[in-house]
Amino acid sequence: MKYYIFPLVISMCILSCTSKDDHGHLFSVQSDTLYLDDEKYELNKDDNLDIACKWHGTYFIKLYCTFISVSENIKEIHQIEPPKGDPPYSEAELFVRNDSLMVTCTDGEHHYVETYNPQHNTWNRVYTLPDSSHTRVESIREDDNYKILFSDKGEFGGRLIFFDKKTEQEYFYAINCERVIKYQNDYYLICLDSIFKIHDPAQNNAELILSEDEYAYPNIAPCFVSAFIFSNELYVVANNQEETYIARLNGKNLEYVFGFGQLYDFRNGYKYNIVVNQFDDRVLLKYNRSESCPCGILNIEGNQIRMIFIDIF
Repeated sequence: MKYYIFPLVISMCILSCTSKDDHGHLFSVQSDTLYLDDEKYELNKDDNLDIACKWHGTYFIKLYCTFISVSENIKEIHQIEPPKGDPPYSEAELFVRNDSLMVTCTDGEHHYVETYNPQHNTWNRVYTLPDSSHTRVESIREDDNYKILFSDKGEFGGRLIFFDKKTEQEYFYAINCERVIKYQNDYYLICLDSIFKIHDPAQNNAELILSEDEYAYPNIAPCFVSAFIFSNELYVVANNQEETYIARLNGKNLEYVFGFGQLYDFRNGYKYNIVVNQFDDRVLLKYNRSESCPCGILNIEGNQIRMIFIDIF
């Protein structure tokens, strides 16, 4: 087996964390670098991390066509069997739902979903959907009152659907956003360039909290990557043209809390790890490689920030 683990070592990337107020001391950072042999795992040195999710204390990642599981302490690495769809699986989506590791894939005519069996390293078919509508509907969170769905119509955008579990009524919002987090009995929609708040979905009213047109720090419009709750406060992970940072949402303002000193490339980052909304205090995001840094995973649980850099050699 040809791979090397260097805990708490950063390769090709200098992690610089800064704070601009008293909130910054709340967060601590642990950094690890995971080195993968390109020949062993049939990887290309330029491959980026497509999907990352955490299930039962194990990270599951997909780099183009390769599926790999990594233990939480990154001391055990296993290549797992790909699903049964047509290779190269480049469009497969890996996620966790109802305590199962699942993947969506295609056989050319249908979309289908499979669950992973870790004991046998196999995938089991769950259901199949016709591929004619070009519409993807995903359940992105659920609580006692509502099941929230996202309907993706591709180039025609998407919309949110709030399904009232008691009345079975549906309430539609023409907002192209896949991340919803519940905070103080309100639903916050974390879009790429804006944040909305919905108090009562049945009123069909979404209040615009922040948008790139009216807010900039520092004098640069941010890209809202994700959000999480810590110590009963709502925090946002955002990018500007200078760095990736964490800010606290205070009313309709963002207060800069913690900066990484470097900009990470979260391509469509707000879309990833949809079911992380079940926890509301955890954000797991993948970022792609740049000129100064390999690809990797940013994981926030409580006030613990975990950076796992993935380097292919």
